[in-house]
Amino acid sequence: MWHHAEPRIREYASIELFQDRSRRELRTLAHLGTRLDAPTGRTLARQGSRRREFVLLIEGAADVVRDGYVVARLGPGDYCGEFPVLRSVPQPATVVTTAPSIIDVFEAREFLSACKAMPAFRAVIERTLDRRTATWLTTPTVPAVVSTGDRIATSR
Repeated sequence: MWHHAEPRIREYASIELFQDRSRRELRTLAHLGTRLDAPTGRTLARQGSRRREFVLLIEGAADVVRDGYVVARLGPGDYCGEFPVLRSVPQPATVVTTAPSIIDVFEAREFLSACKAMPAFRAVIERTLDRRTATWLTTPTVPAVVSTGDRIATSR
């Protein structure tokens, strides 16, 4: 079982969010999340949703869209879904992949377990929540986007 987790442990060790985690903590994380492929246009989180899961972007890219405007861009090592899990508030923005992506999805129970076992990890997530509250919830300056059902395409 250990050898199957090794590639994911190496991936996690290279992600800034996990750089100070011990090998044991990385091993625990590697067994908690579910690895999925996400095609371009896949919605990872939906504004207003109370769905409780933490999504870690391993490869690819995603736009953060609030009220029809791109307010941030995410890349490998970034994440979303922490607002409903940690603050019990609706998701403040929609997050949609802009390239084929690989993601790890942690159900709320798994994510909260990791936060409890690793207080420093939770502290990093909490700081991100504070920063995102200050940026994602402000007036955006990037061009509007057009919704096409489950997909969101940037208007150009």
